[in-house]
Amino acid sequence: RRCLIATSELAYGILAQCIQITENIRLEAVENGFLGGNIMCAGLLTVKGIEKHLLKSQILPEVVLLPAVIFDKTGRDLLGIHFKELEETIGIKVEIV
Repeated sequence: RRCLIATSELAYGILAQCIQITENIRLEAVENGFLGGNIMCAGLLTVKGIEKHLLKSQILPEVVLLPAVIFDKTGRDLLGIHFKELEETIGIKVEIV
């Protein structure tokens, strides 16, 4: 399966050294647009920001792995949007890790 591991800009360098990237596994930093976009931590990423990032992609993955720190215990981001909305909007399976 084509898998995208989405992460913050800050974590990208560390994860790039830890994860074996293959033809079917991509690692991408998602630009943070929340609070003016000048804070790069994963905790401020939003479903809408991830959706915007995915829509720029030429080849959509079959599954997206997202960091759990984005979501509260009910699966909602800082704007109150549930991660399942991304599945419904884009049509891609989302897993929280």
